[in-house]
Amino acid sequence: MKKWLGVSVLLIMLSGCGSSSEKTNKETDKEVTANTASVIDKDSDKVVMNGHEFEYDTLSGATVVSSRKDAVEMDPEEKAEKMFWTVQPPQGLIAGEYYYDEKEFNDGFIATADLVLSGNDIVHMELDEIAPDDYYSKDWAGEGKRRSGYADFQASKDRTSKTLVTWVNGVTFLEWQALKKNGLDINYDTIFGASNSARDAFIPLLKDMSKEVNTPSGEYYIGYAEKPKDGITSRLELVFEGDKIVKVKYDEIFADNKDEIKDESLQKYVRQSKYDSMTYNKDTKDAFRKISDDVSKQILDKQNLKIDTSSYDKEYQDSLSALFKDIQPAIDEYMKSDKKSTASERKLYSEKAKENDYFKDKIVMTRLDSKYDKETENYWINLEVENKSDKEYAFSTNKFYLYVHNKDNAYDTLTDEDVRDITLKPGEKTTLELNINPVYTTDTDVSLVYDGTENVYLRVEVPQVSE
Repeated sequence: MKKWLGVSVLLIMLSGCGSSSEKTNKETDKEVTANTASVIDKDSDKVVMNGHEFEYDTLSGATVVSSRKDAVEMDPEEKAEKMFWTVQPPQGLIAGEYYYDEKEFNDGFIATADLVLSGNDIVHMELDEIAPDDYYSKDWAGEGKRRSGYADFQASKDRTSKTLVTWVNGVTFLEWQALKKNGLDINYDTIFGASNSARDAFIPLLKDMSKEVNTPSGEYYIGYAEKPKDGITSRLELVFEGDKIVKVKYDEIFADNKDEIKDESLQKYVRQSKYDSMTYNKDTKDAFRKISDDVSKQILDKQNLKIDTSSYDKEYQDSLSALFKDIQPAIDEYMKSDKKSTASERKLYSEKAKENDYFKDKIVMTRLDSKYDKETENYWINLEVENKSDKEYAFSTNKFYLYVHNKDNAYDTLTDEDVRDITLKPGEKTTLELNINPVYTTDTDVSLVYDGTENVYLRVEVPQVSE
């Protein structure tokens, strides 16, 4: 499902001038200041997002383990207590220059990034991932992961009983790092158990965007999220090109904790949104999506917020009335502004590549041959590993894993249990045999990944089990 309804999709948008906190001259009873809220606690050295402190095992220090052999069953209630992720947007008014970009990876998956900057500050970032339209599971085809319920699907699998993290944990940890450091071209850490799309798509995407934000985007973002009412947050997002509204999204987002959702019949949609949730839309026959799309269409057609909501349920009339009242002064101020970009003066924080990035392009791995034994469920892979640097490179076989898509529409990591430590001298080559199991005939999208020492991350193409 498309994230926005709009008349055009550009990679980037128009600029906000001034500091990260911008006042709006409200003609109503109060004044609202933009960009005072953040999903992170900037004053804490801990990973704190929306008031919750997270403790993560980053992949840089972890040994990869087999999700099949090491998966454990866990009581669902106990697991629910231990697992936590947040999907809440920053409350209040967010306004600034808007940038959007996306990156296709892994045969059709699309990583997306929405970014809002005010002056020299990153005031909002939201990452998502969309499955291909031809995805073999029709339920997830064309759908995003962030608020759709995909994380709940992951949490229901035995693999996450060990990692206790979901895809959402992985991308929000990237967001936390970028917001905390106020930079995009930084040395990101990734979470053990939720690192593949981060490594393959989101980190390269954000590093590309670090260059884009120095050029005016031509688009401006104004978004408002009300304080939660009965465990539901109403949110309206608008994107402008000059004086024209080109993108709109109205949504209602369920709380991160089900006990905060007053209506017990809605608690099963915790950490999802009415627009994006697959189960909510199945259960309600897309009732909210139809309202949201109508709101977007009317705003785009009228180019203002004076739309007809009389056919909507009263709860949505009230929700929209509050949002329109709170966001209109920001629109008025933007329309009166000179709309000049400060992108050319922008200098976000950046970090030099770590010293261990020296090996990044100097370690080469090539598959020589491979064989799959259906009866034993063993997959043998022979590799040639070459050190093209002028320094010694030490690595271990416990940093290799076979990444497979299983019959339950989830991913598994499979390893060789024979751990060997190897050191290559400058210019030296060696052959390495990996014996990985169990690999099933029903596994698809098979690839060999090395996420190893000295920040070397490589994917090696291998034949599919069926080949």
